[in-house]
Amino acid sequence: MEAEKELNVKEAQVDYNRYYTYADYVKWDDNMRWELIDGIPSAMSAPSRRHQEIGGRLFAQLFNYLHDKPCQVYHAPFDVTSAAHHVYSAMSV
Repeated sequence: MEAEKELNVKEAQVDYNRYYTYADYVKWDDNMRWELIDGIPSAMSAPSRRHQEIGGRLFAQLFNYLHDKPCQVYHAPFDVTSAAHHVYSAMSV
């Protein structure tokens, strides 16, 4: 119950009526997973078991295919940034 209360307090600090940038996002230190879609924050839930199963199988296929190639596949949630966009990715090649 205390963990839920802490989560709600931290989520309540996000103003859903304003737009955020990637620079804002990297300053958030609330142990929650967030994504920004056109500057609007959205709290992310944990992936389902089915999602993990599909992601694992897809990773295995891509890993095997890319084994002797200069590309690599990464299977973990991490930030992917470019000059124009920021993406929180579950898998990247």
